[in-house]
Amino acid sequence: QLETRGLMDTLLFADKPYTHQEIENITNSIKPTDKYEKFLIKKLKTVFHELPARTTNTTFGAESRFVVDTLNPRVLSQPWASFNIHNFSIYEKVRIVTRHGENEPDYKGYHWKQGVTGFFLNSYISCKIYKFNLLFGRQKFYWGPGKKSALLISSHSPPLDILALSTTFKNLKMSYFSARLDNMGDTTRYLSAHRINFRIKPWLVIGLSETILYGGKNRLPEISYLNPVALYFASQWNINTDDNLFWAIDIKLRPFRGAILYGEFLIDDFQYERPDPDNEPDELGGIIGTSLSKGKFGINLEYSRINAWTYNQKKDWNKYLHYNSLIGSWLGPDGHYLSLDLKYRPSPCLCTELGFNFIEHGTTDVFNKWPVKTKQGTFPSDYFLLGGADKQSSNISIKFDYAPSIYFELTAQAGYFLWREEKEFFGKIILTARLPSISY
Repeated sequence: QLETRGLMDTLLFADKPYTHQEIENITNSIKPTDKYEKFLIKKLKTVFHELPARTTNTTFGAESRFVVDTLNPRVLSQPWASFNIHNFSIYEKVRIVTRHGENEPDYKGYHWKQGVTGFFLNSYISCKIYKFNLLFGRQKFYWGPGKKSALLISSHSPPLDILALSTTFKNLKMSYFSARLDNMGDTTRYLSAHRINFRIKPWLVIGLSETILYGGKNRLPEISYLNPVALYFASQWNINTDDNLFWAIDIKLRPFRGAILYGEFLIDDFQYERPDPDNEPDELGGIIGTSLSKGKFGINLEYSRINAWTYNQKKDWNKYLHYNSLIGSWLGPDGHYLSLDLKYRPSPCLCTELGFNFIEHGTTDVFNKWPVKTKQGTFPSDYFLLGGADKQSSNISIKFDYAPSIYFELTAQAGYFLWREEKEFFGKIILTARLPSISY
C-alpha cells in the first residue's frame, strides 16, 4: 500500500529481503498524509524491528499463530533473537509447528515427538564492510515485482543455505549469492545467482537477473560460478557442461501516485536455431500485473503464464528444485493463473478483502522425465497446456483482517473452491500474537 502510494520509491521492492538499515532509512523519510499511512508505518517499524540493527544490543522476541483451518489446523510459534555489535550481527529465527509441519512451504526435516516439527527459518551471520553487506547462513530470497509469485527466485521453496553479497551505489544495487541445495543420492547440487537493479527514475525500476543450477556425483562448487560479476552463460560455455541456466528481466513502473504497473519475463531456454532439430520449444515464463490504491480502496490484478518444460532438464539433479519444491514460481511449468484482489479498509485496524483466482495446468510438470528422441522428434508439438487443460481450478474468497494493535492480529477467511466437478467450501481463522521485543 505504501509502495503503490509512491511513499517508498527509494526502496527496491523487487529485491528482498530488506536490511534493517533500508527499512529504517525509508520509514524515517516518509511523510504520511492520513491515519492509515501512519498506522502502516508504525506496523512496518514493529515487524522489521527484529532484524539486526547497527546499534550494540541483544534483542529477543516471539510470534505465535493459532490456525484453525478446515484442511490443516495447527499452532505455529516463531521465537527469534538477534545480537548486534555495530556492523556485525547474528540472527536466529525458529519455527515450531504442533502438527502437519510437512505442509508448511518452508519445511524440511522430520517429525519429532507427537507430530511436532521444528526448523530454522533464518540463521545467519552478517556484517557490513564499507558499502558491502556480507551474509553467511540460512536466508530466504525473493527476486521480482510479482505480488503472488516470482519466476526466478521466490519464497516457495525452503530457505537457502548461502553465502551472499550485496552493495548499493546511488541508484544501482547489485546482489549475489551462492547456495548449497539438497543432495539427490550421492549427487551434490548448487545454485548461484546474481542481480542488478537500476532505479532509472523514482517511478521506474528495472532489474536483470541470472541464475545457474548445477551438480553431479560428488561435484565440488564451480569456481567460475562463484564469481559475483562473471556471466554464468559464458562460464558454462567455456567449461562445456550442461548446467541449468536462467535469465530474467523485471520492471516496475508507477505512472502516477496510487498506481503501479509491473512485469517479469523469464528465459530458461531459447531456441535460436529454427526449426529446432529436437522440436524443443522455447521455455519461457511471464508475469504482468497492476496495483491501484486510492483512499480506503486497493486493487491488485495479476496474470502469469509458464510454458511446458520450463524449470525442467534432462539431468534430474539439474531440475529447478530444492527439497522437491520449486525455487521459482509455485505455478510450475505448463500452466497459467489469473488473480484479482479487491481491498477495502474502513478503518486503519480493519481490512476486508475479496479475492478471485483461476488456475489451469496441462499434463506436464517439473517432475516429468525429459522427452526421449523418436522419429517424430524429441518434444511434443505443443508447448503450452499439453494434452489440453488437464487440471483446472478456481476459487472465490472473502477475508477479514483485524489488527487493533501491532502485537495482535485476527484473520478470518472463507471461500468456495471449484476443482473440475468437485466443489468444496473452505475456511480459516488465524490468530497472531507478537510479544514485545526485549532489548538490552
